[in-house]
Amino acid sequence: MSLAMQPLLEAIEKKNKQNLFLQLRPATQTNQRPLKDMRPLYMDSYDFLNIASLPLAKKNAIENVVKWGTGSTPSRPLLAHLKENIATEEKYKKALNYETCSLFSFTADIHTQLFNSLLGCNTRILVDTDLYPFIKPLHQSDNIHQFHTIDALEDKLKQCSPAQTTLIAISSEKYLNQIASLALKYKALTYYDNTLSFSTTGKYNLGIAAHNSDIDLAVGHLYNEKAPLATYIASSSEIHRFFELFSPLFNQKKPLPPAHLGSLRSIIELLPNMDSKRLYVEELNKFLVEKLTHHAIEFSTNQKGIIHIHFLTKTKRDLCHIHLLKEYIYSQVPSHKDKTLILCLNESHSREDYQNLTIQLSKIYHLHDQELL
Repeated sequence: MSLAMQPLLEAIEKKNKQNLFLQLRPATQTNQRPLKDMRPLYMDSYDFLNIASLPLAKKNAIENVVKWGTGSTPSRPLLAHLKENIATEEKYKKALNYETCSLFSFTADIHTQLFNSLLGCNTRILVDTDLYPFIKPLHQSDNIHQFHTIDALEDKLKQCSPAQTTLIAISSEKYLNQIASLALKYKALTYYDNTLSFSTTGKYNLGIAAHNSDIDLAVGHLYNEKAPLATYIASSSEIHRFFELFSPLFNQKKPLPPAHLGSLRSIIELLPNMDSKRLYVEELNKFLVEKLTHHAIEFSTNQKGIIHIHFLTKTKRDLCHIHLLKEYIYSQVPSHKDKTLILCLNESHSREDYQNLTIQLSKIYHLHDQELL
């Protein structure tokens, strides 16, 4: 046992020396600063408009739990709340303006599952650089191709056979109009990951895919603070029928947990009337961009409400992440990008929060690695 553990023990010792980890501790035991001065800044949630904290969201979730229990299948028939599930899907279908909309329990590999079904019918799938890292199991497929530019996309479309269905899969609105034109020209279908634009852009704050006839198939995760409530798929009736017949995801579909349905109902009822909150998040976005620029911190943003901080090394990224945690600032460390931190803006934040954030970032960002270790 001891010999088998030796490499792991050496790894633990190395990590200890680097100090690249932080143990969780009760807030009352911290010596960093008085408890009364603490105000955690959560920048790791995709609930941009802070819907999860609103009274209606809590009320609907509680009512459903009292009526049906906490899970999809507790001590009652499987389909006891099926009508509620169908009614919620109907609301999302009408709000997004698609012929069909299906809700599933959160599925992290949703793109891989859907693409697998399409590949089984010899579909050629052209994927943008933002979405490509999320379908790693399919990278070796002869029918999966990544594109970096619009010109590269058109070159690949020219090579597609008219006898083969082609799908263009994207997760950014940057070139959506040009991509829609190419899809029309080359008779291709369009697939859009609407996850991170939901509640911050689009008609009624429902994302780029909402009421957008240029998108044939919209997919996204619906968030409640940090935890995804559900995954939705909106499309035409023909596409929906295809997945019903060829996708295990659709074949094994069950109603969502009652509490999730209550929260999802709240989201779709509240979002169309939250323009003022969305505008406030946009103002915060501009303010934070100005502060990051002032402090010479390299960043990128291709989505309202989300900012990527870029570091020269992974070590500096990790140490900055730890430093922010010690200041009770919670950010995201993406698994597919080695040198970035993700900051998600929220309607509950203030300019003072972001003023302090940029100050804390600067304390680590401009140091050399030798000064950090």
